[in-house]
Amino acid sequence: ILSIFAFTSQEIIAQTESMKSDLINRFKIKEKKIRVIPNLFELSSIVNASNEQKISNQFVQSLKKFTILSNLGQLIQLKGQSHLIRILEKIKKNYRNVKLFIIGSGDMEFDLINLSNRLGLKVFIEHKDLLSDSYDVYFWKDTDNPFRLLKISDIYIHAAYYEGFPNVIIEAMACSLPIISSDCLSGPREILAPYSKRPENQTRAEYHEFGLLLPSFKAENENNKFDNYELEKIWAEAIVKFIKNKQNIINYAQKSLARCEDFSSTEIIKKWEKLITE
Repeated sequence: ILSIFAFTSQEIIAQTESMKSDLINRFKIKEKKIRVIPNLFELSSIVNASNEQKISNQFVQSLKKFTILSNLGQLIQLKGQSHLIRILEKIKKNYRNVKLFIIGSGDMEFDLINLSNRLGLKVFIEHKDLLSDSYDVYFWKDTDNPFRLLKISDIYIHAAYYEGFPNVIIEAMACSLPIISSDCLSGPREILAPYSKRPENQTRAEYHEFGLLLPSFKAENENNKFDNYELEKIWAEAIVKFIKNKQNIINYAQKSLARCEDFSSTEIIKKWEKLITE
């Protein structure tokens, strides 16, 4: 079906350069027919939503002495939240003032809560537990306005195995969060390190213009130089190093705000207008 549409279409829009390459290599679509135009974002709406704070100011203030890592998305294996929980457990052995916000719902919620408990992490579940700063992992169910939770975080951490276009990275950037992301296919590298080439077997942290890229986790049937346990250690060490340099958080927060403007509705509409008028 895709081949039929590709043959009859004058232009094909891909969200990322990786998608464009996939269309060329797998479906033999001519490069000249493909244009890359990413998703657009109403950034002002995200910012306004992030300021609609319903959480008690006392709790928000109590978090100031901690570094809050946040993750937003469906709670499924390929989003990598189980790795983030194990990474947090490793981090807290030597750097205790770190907490993890997991925002969302999904099939793995019960498993993720159990994993946290087995690792000795204290778990908060929204609408069940009394809110305080004494927990290690916070499970938030408020997906109507997750931006208010991103707003009180310090770093957005993205551990997906695969992506199409990771909207949540742009949304976190609009909330002025530094980004630490897996270098998965596709999207994160094009956002955080535009025009750079993705290595085949990444084994180390890469600091780039708009964020930190880390080796992506792999499904069980994939070959990889390191197994996921080794990758979790690499992530834990890289995150601690990032956090200890407080200037990283300041600098990358500013870079996030600058970079997300490239995906604003104003900028992306210009690309569509150019396409239509050519």
